[in-house]
Amino acid sequence: MTILIMTGVLLIAAGFCGVRLYMLQAQVVELQLNTHKMMFPSQIKAARRAYFRGLLREAYQQKLKRNWAIGFIVVAVIAAGFAINVQFNAIAVDELGNGLIPLMRNVAISATAVAMISAVLLGLSLANWQMQTLSQANQDHDATDLYFTPQPVLTKQLLWRRELGLAISAISVLLTLSAWVGWLPDPTPGTVKIQNSAVQPSSTTSSSSSATTASSTTSSSASAGSSSWQRTDPNTEYPIDAMKEAKYASASAVKALTDSDLASLYFLEYWALNGIQDSEAAGYAQAGGYSYQVVKDDQNVLTSGDTIMVFNESSATKGQIHLFYAIRNGDQVQFFNMYNSGLVITSFASQFGINTVNGHAAPAAAEIRDSTEPIAQLVTAFKADDAFKLTQSGMTRGADLTY
Repeated sequence: MTILIMTGVLLIAAGFCGVRLYMLQAQVVELQLNTHKMMFPSQIKAARRAYFRGLLREAYQQKLKRNWAIGFIVVAVIAAGFAINVQFNAIAVDELGNGLIPLMRNVAISATAVAMISAVLLGLSLANWQMQTLSQANQDHDATDLYFTPQPVLTKQLLWRRELGLAISAISVLLTLSAWVGWLPDPTPGTVKIQNSAVQPSSTTSSSSSATTASSTTSSSASAGSSSWQRTDPNTEYPIDAMKEAKYASASAVKALTDSDLASLYFLEYWALNGIQDSEAAGYAQAGGYSYQVVKDDQNVLTSGDTIMVFNESSATKGQIHLFYAIRNGDQVQFFNMYNSGLVITSFASQFGINTVNGHAAPAAAEIRDSTEPIAQLVTAFKADDAFKLTQSGMTRGADLTY
């Protein structure tokens, strides 16, 4: 009974830590909603997840730690499932003796504990790296940026993650010690019993029949499991990850793109960077209020083929606001946030700090993380989808701007 009470207390402590972490996340989302009033909480959460995945993509060692932690969790779940099965449905084996059953359970519990503690240590190392990285990234973002996280929140998140890891580790150690010391109740014998060689023929027939039935049941379960796996939703992959797997379109297909084509591709890619599926992004365009403007190279300083587009959203309360702009330099495109600016643009380059280097536009501002993409990939990723046509029909072209 004491073991159950202590385990229950630790589980409650772990649950409390999880609730505190959820509340901190909700606090950040609420803060961002005050600035980004046109977005939904789910969009903000998806964008911030995509941003963190971008950070991981650039840090190989941290990504490796995350993968190893996930692997240890999988091992822990499998070992825990085996231990529970042995504990509550043990098979008595006459030949080897019943002493093998507790040993199998104890080994499974120990494997669960080792795997969970390893996952916790890797997770805490990753959490510490995340706090330091986001703290450093805050220097490049102001409080109105979608990716900004207040420093007090980062500190509290790390604290509660440590407390959660401590609670999980304590539960693992407690259960392991209880198993080996004998504090846990003995495994409950199941109904299946393997007989020795001195069995009656009728018993052999019965055992054979039972084995056949068990085999049939196992086969049916495996089949059902396979069917369930095949029905796994393929759309759980992040849009930006799917985009990066796209093949390159031909040079002729890229050359044939119109301004309207490019605007639609840029619009879909911008929302993909924010974790939004192309079908949902197309719905935004169809709802109306989105437009794009082409920045004309009236000074003849850019290389032929380079283009700059500004994307806007109109609302009854704020009027027209600028969302982002996309710069095409050769076969690459980059995206830059405009933070819902209502600035009237009269000279784009001077107002947004755009320099010209070797015939290409070079903004002083930092691009949206992980946003430099080959246009040939955008064509393959989006142009053949129905979302592209819906986006193109929903967006309007505004008056051209001067460079």
